[in-house]
Amino acid sequence: MKSVAVQYLEAVRRLKNKRIRLKRTVHLSFVPDEEVGGAKGMAEFVKTDHYKNLRVGFALDEGIACANEEYQVFNGERTIWHLNVVCPGKSGHGSLLLPDTCGEKVAKDNDRDDVMFYTEILVSETNDINPKIATNSRALKMIDQVTKLWTNFAKYGNPTPDESLGVIWKPYTLEGQDFLEIGENLVAGTRPDKDELEFWERIYMKYCPKYAP
Repeated sequence: MKSVAVQYLEAVRRLKNKRIRLKRTVHLSFVPDEEVGGAKGMAEFVKTDHYKNLRVGFALDEGIACANEEYQVFNGERTIWHLNVVCPGKSGHGSLLLPDTCGEKVAKDNDRDDVMFYTEILVSETNDINPKIATNSRALKMIDQVTKLWTNFAKYGNPTPDESLGVIWKPYTLEGQDFLEIGENLVAGTRPDKDELEFWERIYMKYCPKYAP
């Protein structure tokens, strides 16, 4: 998302060049992000009188370009539903070699041996990489469960409005730290990535105590 900063700067430059006067003042701030010590960035800046004197009405952390006059607002890192997916099985999504691609079509009109050879390999491997999913397989069970979770969320605003899936997925809070492990079975738990977090906390305490949580 670092490219977003460049987009913001370019947008402001174009607005200034067109002498467009906005109803609100736009402030662009550049501070350390979470990868390089974000706690000493915006979190400290908002405590200063300089920030308070800006009289900021609202802030945008990251954004994407919009093709129309609407501005889309998303919440990602602050979502209240935390999950851990454990679904070993057949290849899916980006691991698939989908049929009828542009490469196959080009190869049909190309007499270069290397292009034909490469395409023939892709076609020959497709059946192995894109295996069929049996109707009674573990993979299909996991697919059905995930589909049910997402459709419940779309319909009710809650992935588990009842116990029909055998589990209640509680929203994440700092106190409870609830999450759902999604695999062949749905398992509710607390403190996701507990072991990994405790490992890094020990590292911070030992080598960087002033940054330790």
